[in-house]
Amino acid sequence: MAPGHDSYSPDKSVADHTMYWQKRAEEQGKRCVVHCSHSQEDADREEHILSNHFGLALRGLKIGGFPPDAQVLDFGCGWGRWTRFIADAIDAHVTGVDIAPAHIEKANPSMNTSFVLREDPLSPLPFKDHSLDLIFTCTVLQHQVRSDILGYTLDEFDRVLKKTGSLMMFEATANIPPKKHIHFRTLEDYQKLIPWAFLRSGWKHVIRGEEHSIILGGRK
Repeated sequence: MAPGHDSYSPDKSVADHTMYWQKRAEEQGKRCVVHCSHSQEDADREEHILSNHFGLALRGLKIGGFPPDAQVLDFGCGWGRWTRFIADAIDAHVTGVDIAPAHIEKANPSMNTSFVLREDPLSPLPFKDHSLDLIFTCTVLQHQVRSDILGYTLDEFDRVLKKTGSLMMFEATANIPPKKHIHFRTLEDYQKLIPWAFLRSGWKHVIRGEEHSIILGGRK
């Protein structure tokens, strides 16, 4: 338990972590990726805002140089809303990976997207060493409240990303105490956790009174 935060009681097992998302996906369907208090109108507005800024960031990365056969990971893809968006934005093949079977069942693979179930967050990502040009993740790392799961995830990012690869994250960066299923980490926290990625802050956005940020980095 985090010192001084008696209400903070993160999931104690890997099964707790995976079953939380599976149950949420089963009960809420595609809406499970948005906050429960959001109306559909609120959710649509947020997605429109995010898509504009994600698009700008992705185009900037593309200008920096992706090969014609670029391979991309959408980590924690849910049912694939951003997987397809990224594939269209940078004309690359994007593989979505998620721990909830209900998410993967709702995803629809296409010519430039594919989806993989990875139920155990402490299992290797299904990619060869240094094979990916871009790793994208949207509000996923903030839900990895266990330090061992987060540490393993970041080690896997390091393993599968090319020496010239890029990292794009959108995470809660408010400097506030954690909640049961969210651990807030500042840009400085992520810079310490991922020193090899040379992270820098991009666009910031407030959702439900909490700061979220696009964080960009890579080995270039």
